[in-house]
Amino acid sequence: MVSLADGTELGSVEHVYLDPTRKLIVAFSFQSGGGLFGGKARSLVDVADVHAIGPDAITITDAAAVRSEMAIGDRCHGLIELDDLLKRKVMTERGEHLGQLTAIHFEQGSYRVSSIEVSHGRLHPETTSIPAAQLGQIGDDLILVTDPVPAPVMDQGASPVSSRRTTGRAGSRGRAETPSASSVCRTKAGSAASPSTSTIASSPSAPAGTAPTTRRVSSKSSGPATRATTSSCNPTSATRSAATRSPTASRTQTPLPRRHRPRYVAVRL
Repeated sequence: MVSLADGTELGSVEHVYLDPTRKLIVAFSFQSGGGLFGGKARSLVDVADVHAIGPDAITITDAAAVRSEMAIGDRCHGLIELDDLLKRKVMTERGEHLGQLTAIHFEQGSYRVSSIEVSHGRLHPETTSIPAAQLGQIGDDLILVTDPVPAPVMDQGASPVSSRRTTGRAGSRGRAETPSASSVCRTKAGSAASPSTSTIASSPSAPAGTAPTTRRVSSKSSGPATRATTSSCNPTSATRSAATRSPTASRTQTPLPRRHRPRYVAVRL
């Protein structure tokens, strides 16, 4: 503590007193030598008489602003020493323990608390800075801070973009087109002069060592155009469907064996 009036060093700062309600520094106490049997006297300086707080000393305008030790009890009633405050735990209003207070930052000139730093323990050397706006009640055991503002949440009504392809064909508008990986069925419609062909490819998930088989069912049509359709990818059902729906296929039959042919007897009149 240094007096600017005569440039004398009054003593060394002992305690810094904080008003927990207004959250600002209100007074400093310091010790000065020269007492009986080498003892030191305690004095008090109000923050209103402080000229500046530097990194190495606190300067005051005049030594007449120094109060005696008897005034410390009356002036510091209800105040908190920063040394005691640094030992307290910091907890949120939801009951989450954040750590222990390690440092307090003040605004130059007003001496109000601007922020505090909280340590998470020896295993976590990093500290968390909490602004003064989040400071709540400063009690005898704990320092309460308000919960941080949660991050904005996305609109739940927004539908995610589908990665499936959609077709714009008539009758299937907005329907997703997902071809099957196990089987592929293709149907081609021919004209009056071209044959109607239905190609069926078997599933690739055949037993090991067996080559996938491909069956082709074709039917020639001499009349109107005929479309051969299949309801599934079963080769048997596709063959039956093509044989029953095509009029030409119904006429073409496999010739009977020789032994089953009818015998004709010639009769002379």
